[in-house]
Amino acid sequence: MSINKLGDFDDATYTLECDRCGNEAEETFSAFYDAVTWKKDKSNGWISLKTKDGWIDVCPKCKKPDKI
Repeated sequence: MSINKLGDFDDATYTLECDRCGNEAEETFSAFYDAVTWKKDKSNGWISLKTKDGWIDVCPKCKKPDKI
């Protein structure tokens, strides 16, 4: 999964990681759905792609057409 949980319960933070290159978004999030919402905002450049194996999250660098 490319949204990673760090810590436990009340102290948890979430990070977004590219499933292709491992690059992490600079933002950290206090809730899982905050990370999902941020990722879905097209101005951030991240996208989710459905593959034959499931969904992957891709950073702006890796989403270029020659990489998809």
